[in-house]
Amino acid sequence: AVDLVEAAELTAHVGDELAGTVVRTRGEDSVDVQLVDPPAYLSVPAGAAPGDEVRVRIDSVDVASGQVDASLAGGR
Repeated sequence: AVDLVEAAELTAHVGDELAGTVVRTRGEDSVDVQLVDPPAYLSVPAGAAPGDEVRVRIDSVDVASGQVDASLAGGR
């Protein structure tokens, strides 16, 4: 789960594509991304390598649980 404050900040960005950098892999299934603006750290399904600059689409946010569903946008 994402920090509750980060989840609240990302609520306004549901449906948006945000710039970020992949900072590490989490096994074969996901990668951690540091977003630029707003500054937030989250996991998305794999599809990029550490150091890659990516676009992340915020698909949904549940502030109460701190859950953010996001995916790599097609155009990295």
